[in-house]
Amino acid sequence: LKAPLELVDRHIAALRNAIGIARALGRQLVMPRMACLCERAESPAALLPGCTLEGASTPVPHVCPLESVYDVARVERIWQKGYLQLRPWTFLNSSIHKPPAGALPFTPADTTAVRWLAEAPPHGRPPPQGPRQVWLEKGLSAEQLLQAVSAAGASDARVMHLESAEGVFGGFESAAESKLFKEAISGDLLGGWSATWCCTSWNKPAGTFKFKRPLPLPSGVEARGPRTVVDLPDKRECYWQSSPCEL
Repeated sequence: LKAPLELVDRHIAALRNAIGIARALGRQLVMPRMACLCERAESPAALLPGCTLEGASTPVPHVCPLESVYDVARVERIWQKGYLQLRPWTFLNSSIHKPPAGALPFTPADTTAVRWLAEAPPHGRPPPQGPRQVWLEKGLSAEQLLQAVSAAGASDARVMHLESAEGVFGGFESAAESKLFKEAISGDLLGGWSATWCCTSWNKPAGTFKFKRPLPLPSGVEARGPRTVVDLPDKRECYWQSSPCEL
C-alpha cells in the first residue's frame, strides 16, 4: 500500500495548490483527473492483496472517483460558500458538457500552458514566454502570481493549464485571504473522513490510513517568493491510536 498512499498524498498536495492558484487568479478550477493504484472497501478480504475489488475489472492505475478520496459533501461547500467554483475534469469536453447558448466550445487553441522555472532567472531577466505558454517561478505568493500572469500577457487566456502543481504555490500575503484558504482546505477539502483510505482490517478505525495533509503555507511577507516550497510532511499521521501510521 505504500505506493498507492504516496501517490494520493501528492494528488492532495497538488489540488491544495491548484485551489490556491485558481483563487489567486480569480478563475474557476477544473478538477484534475486522479490516477489511483488501489480501490477502497470496508472488506479487506474483497480488496487485498491485489488492490482491486474481487470480481471487478478495474485497471491499475485507474481514474479514481472523487468520493474514493474526499468527503464530497464537504468539498461541495467550497463552491456553495462562494469561495471557488470547481468543475469536473470532463468540463472542457463539449461532447459531454454542452456550451451554454452563445458560447463557443473549448478548443486546444484556447489553452495557455503554465510551466514552472526551477530557479529564478539570472540577473533579473524575465522568464521566457511563447505562444500559448507562460513560464512562472516556483513559490510565488498569490499576489505575485497575479502580477506575473498579467506581466506575461496571459490574464485573458480562456483556459490556463497547470502542467504541474506540486511545490509551486507560496501562499497568500493577505491575512484575511490566508484564513479563508485555510478554512477551505482544512475544513472543506480535508475535513471529516476526507483524505483517508480504508481498509486493511475488519476493524475500520484500526484498518484506516490517513493520507498526508499538506504542510501549512505562510502568510504575509513570508509567503513571497520565489522560494522552495515543501508540500508534504515526512511522517504520516495516525488515523486512530491503535492503527498503523506508516508502511
